[in-house]
Amino acid sequence: MRALGILLLLTAWMPIQSVAQTKVLANEVTYTSGNDKMTSLVGCGPLLLNPCYAPTVENPNNALANDNNYARLLASPGLALDLGSYKGVIELKFAQTLPADTWSYVRMEGDSELFKALLGGSLGNLLGDVLGYVLIGNQEVIIDARMGGTTVLSRSSTQGFGTDRVKLIQDGDGNNYLAIRPASDYDRLRITNQTGSLLGLGIEKTLDIYNAFYYEDIGNDCDRPFATSFDGGGGIGLEVGDLNDQNLGNAIDNDENSFSRLKSSSVLNLNVASTLSQYFYFPTTSAETTTANIKLALGSGGLVNTDLLGAIEIIFFEDNTIVSRRSLQSSLLNNTNALTLLDSGEPVTLTFAPGKAFDRIAIKLNSPVGVNLLGNGVKIYDVQRYDDIAGCPNPLIAAIPSATNNPFDNPTCASGLIDFENVDFAQRAVDGNNESYATIYADAGNLLVSGPTEGFIEMDLGNVPANKTTYVRINYDDDVLDRLLGGSLGKLVGDLANNLLLGNQYIQVEALDGSNIVLNENSSDAFEGQANGVVSLV
Repeated sequence: MRALGILLLLTAWMPIQSVAQTKVLANEVTYTSGNDKMTSLVGCGPLLLNPCYAPTVENPNNALANDNNYARLLASPGLALDLGSYKGVIELKFAQTLPADTWSYVRMEGDSELFKALLGGSLGNLLGDVLGYVLIGNQEVIIDARMGGTTVLSRSSTQGFGTDRVKLIQDGDGNNYLAIRPASDYDRLRITNQTGSLLGLGIEKTLDIYNAFYYEDIGNDCDRPFATSFDGGGGIGLEVGDLNDQNLGNAIDNDENSFSRLKSSSVLNLNVASTLSQYFYFPTTSAETTTANIKLALGSGGLVNTDLLGAIEIIFFEDNTIVSRRSLQSSLLNNTNALTLLDSGEPVTLTFAPGKAFDRIAIKLNSPVGVNLLGNGVKIYDVQRYDDIAGCPNPLIAAIPSATNNPFDNPTCASGLIDFENVDFAQRAVDGNNESYATIYADAGNLLVSGPTEGFIEMDLGNVPANKTTYVRINYDDDVLDRLLGGSLGKLVGDLANNLLLGNQYIQVEALDGSNIVLNENSSDAFEGQANGVVSLV
């Protein structure tokens, strides 16, 4: 035997219990559009009979500093039809080439209604309709990542900024950033401000560019997210009031009592499942030991029910890969204090320790076909991440207790993790400390939103010969453990009492040799099934 797997179905827990990032700015303006802005038809030239022109990019070098000054890009359809139209373009170069899949950011401000729509990612056109703003034909923003003179990724606001490669995001102060992640190496960004056919003649649109930058990892990965955005899907409907009440940046500012509000007052089509999410972006990828605290409250001001709790998910990403996913229902099971606070409309702070690296968190509301659970929504007060190893310990996590005397003579302990899912503090199961522990989560789901989820942890034991006993220290529901200690008698007592704990909520133990399962037992039959070996509780 080389590995031992513990699988938990429904609810269980198994005991074994920033320093800043460097912002690197683009440091060179390598191109700007010319003096193409016609200010008058005559008045310039030797006889003052020629048109007069002005720059389409004002103060370009302001875009090289980390302050609140900016370069301004100007665009207009012109003074008359096909006469005097112009656009503003600036190209900002980094001192070194950025590897493929590196995020870089451009802080910018433009038409407020345009940016409000684009902040909703794939919902851009829907939000434009809600706000009375048409994305095509008004101000158009184009970002172009280049390697030298070759374009490697280009995206226009008319296409929306809701892809995995280009997003519009916002920080806690309400500043907007266009984020881009090309699949190829690149060394510069070109930003274009131009206008569409719906704008009236003589109207000018401005786009202010503050700087372009990327982040380097140094030290730990603590503090709040750098920026946020939202998105949705399915038959979702949003009203102007929903957008005005969002206040997305409140969830990542320095005020833990301010909050963003994620909700939808209407659903366009109840025949289609709907989702609404707020995303939180960290500047760097965390360590596997990093934890996160999320403070939230139900938007309904209480009235806790399993459908609503099951409809809210906390999802962790590394790049675009989901590394951990858990419903609020699963996170709150057996936490009566938190449930009481939520039921009274008060916020609670929940701690997550996914045990895997992450750079983005989503809080997602799900509404099934035929039901609108998004009207209540959720209030998000604060999101922060911590890393004990890096020197910024999580204030809500108790110190790891010291190891106690081992009851076994010369034990050989599991020293590595093979795989795990829905586990907090997974690394503690193999840290050599018999008083620290991992916590496995599972839940039954609910009929409206999702089915049951399971959690498991698989640990590497090295080469264990046949007929060798392996011990796993666990803690669990006292009633279940008492019945399991009774073996088949305990199962009989549970059946006579019509107790479903041993059947619907159970622990599964697998022993593996490589990928081959050599033992498989579960607590639903008191570990007395047909198996190539023995599992018992002592």
